[in-house]
Amino acid sequence: MVQLGAEGVQNETDIAGGSDRPEPGRYVVAIHEVKECEPGQHSDKIIIEFRVLGGTVPGQNGRTFSEFFFLSEKALPRLQRLALAIGLLKPGEPPRDITFVHSVDSQLIVEVEHDTYTKDGVEKKSCGLSYMGMWSLNNPEVADVMQAASADVAQQAQAQQNQAAQQPVQQPVQQQPVQQPVQQQPVQQQSPVQPQPGQPGYVDPAYQAGHVNPAYQQPVQQQPVQQQQQTQMPLNQAQQNQVQQPSSQDYGSL
Repeated sequence: MVQLGAEGVQNETDIAGGSDRPEPGRYVVAIHEVKECEPGQHSDKIIIEFRVLGGTVPGQNGRTFSEFFFLSEKALPRLQRLALAIGLLKPGEPPRDITFVHSVDSQLIVEVEHDTYTKDGVEKKSCGLSYMGMWSLNNPEVADVMQAASADVAQQAQAQQNQAAQQPVQQPVQQQPVQQPVQQQPVQQQSPVQPQPGQPGYVDPAYQAGHVNPAYQQPVQQQPVQQQQQTQMPLNQAQQNQVQQPSSQDYGSL
């Protein structure tokens, strides 16, 4: 599917192609594309597409058109002039093989003209180079074209600047800082609170190891020791006398 329109067209004969072709005039152009046809393809020729950079007619910058250069002996002088204009061939150089594919982006000055012809009873227009309308950039015969092209290019650049100035200035988008992922700290398990000595539930570590620490033993309440009273038996009279009076044996040594 393709979208088409026909605004400003009265009938099909108004469409002859080449709407992007430049108006008649002299231009500084660049070689945009080169296609060399092989022998046996209808006729031997080289097809070159030119792109306009500026010239005597303002507003043609960027337009393109193609030109056929035939390789017949009669048409070779035209191709010879093109080679001299773009520097592929130097004055006084002997014949040699030249490849025009290497001439892409080469610049020269050309003269564009429109031609009218009739085909199948219908009048048509064509756009192309005049037969020998090709010059090098430093040729004094076309110095005015270089000046016009420079002014045209400067005018186009000024127009683009004015157009850009009328465009609303877009505020630069402020980039949000990239947030680094938060590293979660591992949850530390809280140790249960151990009771301190003297608090309920405290167990002495020495006790847990199989030994009792005397410092944490419960004091043993000692019962008061009852003094046993000695039972004294009553003495008889003879024993009393023996205790009270010493015997004669006790004083015999006196």
